[in-house]
Amino acid sequence: MRKIKLGIFIGLIACFFGCETKKTPNILFVNADSSVTIRCHGERKIMFDPWVLVVEPIYKDSVREPMVTEVYLDDFTKENISVLWTEQKVAMIKVIERDGEEKVIPVAINF
Repeated sequence: MRKIKLGIFIGLIACFFGCETKKTPNILFVNADSSVTIRCHGERKIMFDPWVLVVEPIYKDSVREPMVTEVYLDDFTKENISVLWTEQKVAMIKVIERDGEEKVIPVAINF
């Protein structure tokens, strides 16, 4: 019985620390004139970690430097991640985290 418990414990540890990074599908947001796209996805190694939100602004097929921040979400969907375009090249990404808190991430596209 002791060997079984030890085996289960080692298996769980290996699963938590040996798993590869989980990546969500991309969520795309496009401005009114279709010149700017914001591509968002999340990455994390184990289920207890916060998600690393990767925000990649794209201007006319040229990907700009990605921005990265940690967020606490159950799932990556358009229900909890949204974009408000304040200008053609300026947006505010709103993330509603697991506890109901809103996190706002400003994005400005510079040429």
